[in-house]
Amino acid sequence: MRLVARRELVERLRDRGFHVSTALTLAVLLALVTVPAVVGGPPPRASYAVGLVDRGLEYGPRIVAAAREVPADVRLEVLPDLAAGRERLLAADDPLDAVVTGDQLLVESEPPAGLVGAVQTAVRGSESARRLAAAGIDLTAVTLAQDVPALPVRALAPPPPGVEQDRQLALVTVLLLYGQLLAYGFWVALGVVEEKSSRVVELLLAAVRPRELLAGKVLGIGLLGLVQLTALAAVGVAAATATGTLELPGRAVGPVLVGVGGFLVGYALYATAFAAAAATVSRSEELQHAVTPLTLLVLVAFGLGVTAAADPDGRVAAVATYLPPVAPLVVPPRVVAGEIGAGEVALALALCLAALAALLVLADRVYRHSLLRTGGRVRLREAWRAGR
Repeated sequence: MRLVARRELVERLRDRGFHVSTALTLAVLLALVTVPAVVGGPPPRASYAVGLVDRGLEYGPRIVAAAREVPADVRLEVLPDLAAGRERLLAADDPLDAVVTGDQLLVESEPPAGLVGAVQTAVRGSESARRLAAAGIDLTAVTLAQDVPALPVRALAPPPPGVEQDRQLALVTVLLLYGQLLAYGFWVALGVVEEKSSRVVELLLAAVRPRELLAGKVLGIGLLGLVQLTALAAVGVAAATATGTLELPGRAVGPVLVGVGGFLVGYALYATAFAAAAATVSRSEELQHAVTPLTLLVLVAFGLGVTAAADPDGRVAAVATYLPPVAPLVVPPRVVAGEIGAGEVALALALCLAALAALLVLADRVYRHSLLRTGGRVRLREAWRAGR
C-alpha cells in the first residue's frame, strides 16, 4: 500500500492537470477573499444639483440638511424662472437633477429616490413651520417637544461577535470541500480506468493484491488532496488577513481544522465509491456515465452544505447531519457556526464510519472482480455475485 500510495502521489504531483486545478482553485479562493474587501465598502456618496425657483428658495437650506441624512451632497442653483429650470434640466452639459418650485418638483425623467425623499422632507418641515407660526404656536416649543430620543434596542440573547464572519468562513469551507471531493474523487476514478484500459493493472496485480492497490491509490491521492487543501487554506487565511476580510486570524483555525476533518471523511467515502464505479468500465469514454450518480450526489451534498451555512440551526441542516453521503459538507458549517454539539458530531462521525465500512466491503468486492474484465460495462450485481 505504501509503494502504491507513493507512486500515486509522485505521479499526480507531476501531472499538469494538478497544477492547472490548483491554480484555478487558488484563483477562485483569492477572488472570494479579496472581492468583498474591494467592493464591500460603503457605497459612494451621491451628489445632486438642484435648481430653485420662486418659493423653492425657502426650501434650499432644509433640502441640504435633509440630504445629509441620505447621505448625499446637494448643490443649489438659483434660477430666474421655471422656463430656465426646464432648459437646465434638458441641458447637454452639466444638467440639473431636479428643479424645486413652490408647488412642484420637476425632473427630466426618472427622479432620484434619495433626492426626492430629501426634498419632500424639507418641504414638509418648512410648511409645518409656516402653519404653526400662522396659528401662533411657539415653533421652538414644538421642536423641543418633538425631540424625543429613539428607544434603545436590547437583545435578551445577543449573537456573539463575529457571527457574520463565521458564516462567510463556513460558506468558503463548503465551497472548498465541494471542489476537493469532486476533483479528487474523479482523479481516483480516472486512475483506475487508465490502468485498466492500458492493461497496466495486470502487471500491478502480479505484485500486489487488489485490496492493496485500491487502498494505496485512495491513500496516495487523498494525501495529495490533503496537502493541497491545507496549502489553500493557509493562503486564503493570509490573503483574508491582509485585505482585512478576516479581522482575527485565530478565528480561522477552527474552520480550517473542521474543513480538514470533513475532507478526510468525505474523501474516504467518495473516493472509495468512485474507484468501485470506475472499475466497472474499461474505457475513459464510459467513465463519465459510470460516475454520474456519484457526481450528482456530491452536488446534492454541496447544496445542503450551502443551506447549512446559511441556516445552520434549520431542520434541513439538522436532518442532513445524520446522512453519511452529505454529512461531510453539512457538519463543518454547523460546527463553525456553533449550532451543533459534540454529541451530534460524534454520532454523525460514527454513522459516516459505519457507512464507510460497508462501502469498503462493497468496493473491495466490485473492484477485485471487475479489474480484469474488459469489453462492456460490468454491472454491480454481476461483480458482487462473482465473489460468491
